[in-house]
Amino acid sequence: MTCGLCGRFTKAGPLPPGWKVHGSVIFCRDCRRQQFRLRVITMTVAEPIRAQWQEFRRALEEMWSRATPVQLADQAWELTTSKGQHIVRVLIGNQWWALRVQDRKWSPGRREAYEKIAAGEAAAEEFCLYPKPARKGRIPKRASRDVRPYEVECKTVAWLARQQPEPLTTLHARVRRLEGRMRDQNIGEIDLGDLRRAIRANWISFPSQVPTFPSCGPADLQHKLIQLYFLMGWSCANIAARYGLTRGQVRAILHAWKGRAASTGYLQHIAPAEALRGMEMLLSSLQKESITETPNPSGLPLRRAPGSRPGRGLRTRGLS
Repeated sequence: MTCGLCGRFTKAGPLPPGWKVHGSVIFCRDCRRQQFRLRVITMTVAEPIRAQWQEFRRALEEMWSRATPVQLADQAWELTTSKGQHIVRVLIGNQWWALRVQDRKWSPGRREAYEKIAAGEAAAEEFCLYPKPARKGRIPKRASRDVRPYEVECKTVAWLARQQPEPLTTLHARVRRLEGRMRDQNIGEIDLGDLRRAIRANWISFPSQVPTFPSCGPADLQHKLIQLYFLMGWSCANIAARYGLTRGQVRAILHAWKGRAASTGYLQHIAPAEALRGMEMLLSSLQKESITETPNPSGLPLRRAPGSRPGRGLRTRGLS
């Protein structure tokens, strides 16, 4: 077997750890990680739409009697969205079932992956249906009509394409727009993340010795938080976990320090390179003009030193 991208060869048999088959292409571990990000999406069925639980459970038990869990073919399932609800359609036997899934506690990443699959922006494989006990302990023999003896779960693997690096022209244009927006904005009103980017890009000055302010918390803790966030690039969550604080407390200290440092002049805008070059040219031209127009700044008459040649050895002497 050969990787479809880099041509790496492996002997026939089971795929080595990390190797995957996507469609008709074999990916080695490195090529798969460079091109795709795999995410497992687990969904719990809330209810079948326009059907009864008894009918749906009967069809499932007939299918699970042969194998559990059951992996459906790619043509036998579909992820859709309708009126803000996430609905999974599966083909069991000769009948299509529409299942509404529980999505109230989904993370943003799981929701994004599901919506990309439903919109056709990402591929998904290995769709499985399997039962999960609804509660711990012994299941009664006769369950009521409203209580499910088990929950039905679906699982699939999403292949999310990684974002390719931006072209340099696009990246430079985005950086120039960000720089222009930073320079027109008051430093005290800049967001913490944007302020850190501006400091790292040398758009805003940062003091070599981090100042501390009594109104921003303990001095030693304040000093460490400012250095870790603005200079080392730590996130607020990691800083909070390091020092036993909450994320809100860390952000409050950073916001208070930012306002005080901006008002006292520790954080200032740095002039762009074009402006600095223009100022240098202006200063040099002014210096040349001052030299040509005022060859004798003191305003005293010039006298030739004894024994010197004309045009040389001129020096200034005061009149008595």
